[in-house]
Amino acid sequence: RITKNILEGIAVIHAQGKVHQDLKLPNIFIYKDEDGYYAKVADFGISYDPQLPLHKPSLASGGYESPEIMSANESPKAHYHRYYYENAFIKSHSYAYQIHMNTPNRSPDSPEAMEFRKPHPANDMWALGILLFELEHRDMPRLGFSVDEQRIESNPLFKGMLNPDRNQRMDIRQALEQYRIMNQSSPAKLESREPAITFAKPSRSKPEPVIAAKPTMPAINYT
Repeated sequence: RITKNILEGIAVIHAQGKVHQDLKLPNIFIYKDEDGYYAKVADFGISYDPQLPLHKPSLASGGYESPEIMSANESPKAHYHRYYYENAFIKSHSYAYQIHMNTPNRSPDSPEAMEFRKPHPANDMWALGILLFELEHRDMPRLGFSVDEQRIESNPLFKGMLNPDRNQRMDIRQALEQYRIMNQSSPAKLESREPAITFAKPSRSKPEPVIAAKPTMPAINYT
């Protein structure tokens, strides 16, 4: 149910043309009701909204960045170069960093790298793959560790969302369908008992989360 709630929440966001840009465990709140536990996606502070005239470039918190975000910021001239390339946590924990640094013939100032600076839903899908892997295995995946590689290879959701090729990466509707197949349930619907999203606004009627994931590292300074 928790995985399904998260997938449904991202599906609503992407259907509106938006990109969350900061999917990570601390932004997933777990609540409990009479039917058990359920999840809500929170913190839309740096999300991309095509209806707004100003927005941030493609971003993600450390450990959840996609290979494209690594490519977009490899040039020393990139605004977030220091965050993504001089950060000890990212160097030791980021699956995308490890993949990117093992990619030959990188071109930090190429038109492709410049294009990767634009927000894209595929970045959310990568972060979602890391997040769901972390939920299931209590740690981020590590490149070169046979156990983690096998876990990704044997799970269609992980494998689809953590495809280094953005053009081949699973989108949210494909992820919902794959989740349905894996759980042999009825076709996934975006409409459920209540929206799987909270916009982090105060509400006296909204229950407090009973479980909230702990941050893995300090958040990026987006200013």
